[in-house]
Amino acid sequence: MKLDYLPIGTTDWSLVTPSVQQGGLGTATKRIRQFGDIKIRFIKFSANFVSDQWCNKGHIVFVAAGGVTVVHQNGDAYPLSPGGTYHVSDDVESPHRLESQNGATIFVVD
Repeated sequence: MKLDYLPIGTTDWSLVTPSVQQGGLGTATKRIRQFGDIKIRFIKFSANFVSDQWCNKGHIVFVAAGGVTVVHQNGDAYPLSPGGTYHVSDDVESPHRLESQNGATIFVVD
């Protein structure tokens, strides 16, 4: 990843308008900033959240609160607790999705 078009600055996430997305189960409340090809997101997941789709995009994920599990379509699973990170490149062999049993807050760069 090349961090082009990323101006020096800070983000007060409470001032970024949230959008709510329905998952396969539960909801995700997303606050998003876009800088050229770089997207940074602050996301809160409800309890019993399961993403409604498999993803092939690369991400860097930091868990700020709660817990999530990144599940790959091939059955691999990566549980994360607060302070944990997950990273994956674009177009890996096995797409992935996120699940959260008790809810979580994450920060994502992609």
